[in-house]
Amino acid sequence: ACHSLPAALTFSQGAGFHMGYTTGYHALAQRGHLKPGEWLLVTGAGGGMGLMAVELGKALGAKVIAAASSDAKLEVCKNMGADFVVNYSKQDLKDEVGKITKGQFCDVIYEPVGGQIFDQC
Repeated sequence: ACHSLPAALTFSQGAGFHMGYTTGYHALAQRGHLKPGEWLLVTGAGGGMGLMAVELGKALGAKVIAAASSDAKLEVCKNMGADFVVNYSKQDLKDEVGKITKGQFCDVIYEPVGGQIFDQC
């Protein structure tokens, strides 16, 4: 499909914008089958792909838990619509998510970080 490029974006930015949101939507809606009211955990939520997942999750009606490594990143996540935030450099991710969900498992986890964060999911 063809789309007009907004004047504020370079060609590279425009291409990346479309690709990122398409990838995020595919992950959440088509692969994860995320539905309104379900729990979505987004790790790496302070990065580009993570922020897109936070925004898309909210648009799909999910209860979004954003997890990132700094309070500054989590403030951005709140501004993008995250319902809850976890700083995994200060808090145990699994324990905090359990408190937020009152012991329920998250329905979908969007995890672009890997390593120790992946292991906690």
